[in-house]
Amino acid sequence: MGQVSVGDVMTKSLHTINGDIPLEQAKRHMYEYGVRHLPVLKGGRCVGILSDRDLKLAYAVEAGKAAQMHVMDACQSDVYTVLPTTPLREVAAHMGEQGIGSALVTDARGAVIGIFTTTDACRALAKELA
Repeated sequence: MGQVSVGDVMTKSLHTINGDIPLEQAKRHMYEYGVRHLPVLKGGRCVGILSDRDLKLAYAVEAGKAAQMHVMDACQSDVYTVLPTTPLREVAAHMGEQGIGSALVTDARGAVIGIFTTTDACRALAKELA
């Protein structure tokens, strides 16, 4: 895997969501598209990421209130972002050390162009081991 960059193995067709929509709608969106991470956009810029873990936590802690919550109420605002040229080894090491399940891949202007998840990491590893 020597010189593989995160851009070589990232998911390019990602789903995003607006922070102002109801959490319940985001939950349906994740289920419908079979994704576990949704970059949260405001005005075309990333302001957070909503994971399936964030959803579960919101519904567990605020079960009665979760239906009234919006995406921005439950998402993580501290997002790990990398450029597509970042070495895969570096990204995977950081994700493992920090216990995070995804990295958003942005271009030089900060626009989201992809996502790298633990699923992508497993696919890359399987390809390398084949």
